[in-house]
Amino acid sequence: MANRTVQLKAAARRAIATVFDRLDYQALGYIYCDEGGDEFWKAKRQQCRRMGTKLGLTLLSRLKTGGASLYVGAGVAEIPLILLERMELGRSV
Repeated sequence: MANRTVQLKAAARRAIATVFDRLDYQALGYIYCDEGGDEFWKAKRQQCRRMGTKLGLTLLSRLKTGGASLYVGAGVAEIPLILLERMELGRSV
């Protein structure tokens, strides 16, 4: 399958932003970090969102509409990928 350029739709961009805004970063700090979770998320939150979105766009250019994907051990960085697959391609995730 040839790669195609994919643009992020406004609805998907809003969904990603909404999820990232609603995450409980204090609780995630305990899950992701032995110490310094607050500092970690202050420093990495936007980077995580941007990288996840960039990876999601790459996937969208390579995956077919429909079908399914399985994410094992998915975390915060995978949220944009999962949302984009579902919203843009109608895939089961």
